[in-house]
Amino acid sequence: MKDVFDVINNCRSLREYEQDEEIKKILDSGFKAPTDRGEEPWHFTVIQNKDLLNEIDELSKKSNGKLRK
Repeated sequence: MKDVFDVINNCRSLREYEQDEEIKKILDSGFKAPTDRGEEPWHFTVIQNKDLLNEIDELSKKSNGKLRK
């Protein structure tokens, strides 16, 4: 089994997925991840619309700046 720190340090982002099956595998892995006391408090949102992703990114940047002031 890989050391958790190796996995974290060697993690890379994938920006585009060709098939819905890959997204399902990623989500399934997330659902199987261990949680504190088995509470399973997840919520995943998959957004594939590039324009919407850009809009969320811009809003997030603006919001983050307001929180830091």
